[in-house]
Amino acid sequence: MEVDSAGVEAPVTSSPDYRSHAAYITGWDSARQTYCPVSHPYQIPELDLEVRYELDKMRVLLGEAIVNDVRNWRLSTGDASEVVMQTL
Repeated sequence: MEVDSAGVEAPVTSSPDYRSHAAYITGWDSARQTYCPVSHPYQIPELDLEVRYELDKMRVLLGEAIVNDVRNWRLSTGDASEVVMQTL
């Protein structure tokens, strides 16, 4: 888990424009001991979920070229923008 954004107050999780309640962190402020800007003083943690799948059976069924081509990978939503493949 890492902190890469900051919020206006705790615990605001939304705003009318879906953006102004949060801001990206700035440089380290040694006086305040935080990366958060003064306007958004509360840290918001970022959680990344990594899932590993056993693909050997899919490679046998569909062929290695198709399974190993990351352009064929999709999330259940149909989105491929955040799909990352790491072959072990």
